[in-house]
This record gives sequence, C-alpha cells and structure tokens, in this order.
Amino acid sequence: MYRSVFEPKKLKHKFEVYASIGVREYWIIHDGTRDLLVYSLKNGKYVPTPLFISRNVVESNVIEGLTLDLEGFFGVIE
Repeated sequence: MYRSVFEPKKLKHKFEVYASIGVREYWIIHDGTRDLLVYSLKNGKYVPTPLFISRNVVESNVIEGLTLDLEGFFGVIE
C-alpha cells in the first residue's frame, strides 16, 4: 500500500508509472467532495469504478480484508 498527495497535473504521469511497475489498484480520495475513485489495472491500463461517496463502505479487490468506511473516514479527518 502506498499513499501519495493528489496533484491533478501529475495524475497521468502517476498512472503511467504505477501501471509500469504493476500497481494493481489505485485509490484517489477527495476530502473536499468526500468521495473516492478506485482504479484497477486491466491489460496495462487503469479502469475506474463508479464513484464511491461518503455513505459507502469500499472493499479492496487486491488486499484481502481491506475495507474503508468512507463516512467514518471523513468524520475523522474533519
């Protein structure tokens, strides 16, 4: 698992770098809009899931047992 500061101008570059080293799942959490996008690596390209919002509980497809309750998460960072 890796955490990175979101920089919109560098997103495309990060996708390319992470895909080239085989990062299979990439989560982008937007604290301002209280949502989450999960990108899964498929055939060398990232495919996004539908947008998860504050009331969702998200489960990783890569790390068994990893879940994130977005409502609880965003409540903690307020």
